[in-house]
Amino acid sequence: MSDANRLAELQRQRALAQQQLAWIESEIARETPRLDESARLEQPAIQLAPVASPSVSAVSPSIEESTANDATESAEKILSRYRQAPATSAQATKRGCFIYFYSALGALVVFCGILYFIYAKWR
Repeated sequence: MSDANRLAELQRQRALAQQQLAWIESEIARETPRLDESARLEQPAIQLAPVASPSVSAVSPSIEESTANDATESAEKILSRYRQAPATSAQATKRGCFIYFYSALGALVVFCGILYFIYAKWR
């Protein structure tokens, strides 16, 4: 593609992008009054006072520590239910690999046996 063609193509693309942006801006401007109107309709007539949250200094350190300790203890309880010894996990993995290997080997033997009997019948 020559430089003049490339420049013309880029200018055409820029003009298309500007048209698209102008259309998006007009759509946003058209929808904005609708949103403002619907927001006014959805606002409650009575303004509620904001609720003050307790400050951090109002909570005693012993309560924070006991809550943290309780959370740690309950997390440990849950983890201990599902925790397995590493040796048990390794043995289960090894057993699964052997089961998979011998199953695949058995399927291969059965497949070869079926092929042998089919070949022997046609002979």
